[in-house]
Amino acid sequence: MARGELRRFLSGIERSVHPLARRDHALFSTLAYTGVRLSEITRSVWGDLDLRHRRLLLPSVKGGRAETRHVSRRLLQILADYSLRVRNGVRADLLPMFASSGYRPLSPRGVQYRFGFWLTRSGIRRRLSVHSLRHTFATLLYRATRDLLLVSRALGHRDVRTTQRYAHIEDRLLVRAVNRL
Repeated sequence: MARGELRRFLSGIERSVHPLARRDHALFSTLAYTGVRLSEITRSVWGDLDLRHRRLLLPSVKGGRAETRHVSRRLLQILADYSLRVRNGVRADLLPMFASSGYRPLSPRGVQYRFGFWLTRSGIRRRLSVHSLRHTFATLLYRATRDLLLVSRALGHRDVRTTQRYAHIEDRLLVRAVNRL
């Protein structure tokens, strides 16, 4: 997903009066700004989020280990606002961050459905999946840093070769680099 598409996608959710818009905006912002996997976010509970230190603990990622993701200032504000609305002052550390009806966690299939719903509403016609937000995060982070090792660490990859599939490099960057020689 290109930066403009991401902006249109998230702002469309944010401006919506749909009853699930607040949850979905926080959910898809978290996926887009941290690069976490769908399976990791659907298992997250409020106790995993440390607003004070701006980090999200992922107790069990692919490979069975625990990892921590940095939460940007922008995402911190989104999650803090969402947390106030959802938790309403109740200490609910074991409740899912992104719940369906009641206190059940939103399923990966439910997240995919909501993603498709918001793609259609935002006018994005390309066939995308929730996993494309992980690619978007990697690509945007790579463009900002030009550091593939940093992107690899941010995604939780053990091998930088895996990261190369995520950080899409635009042809115009290659052309510019070659022209500078």
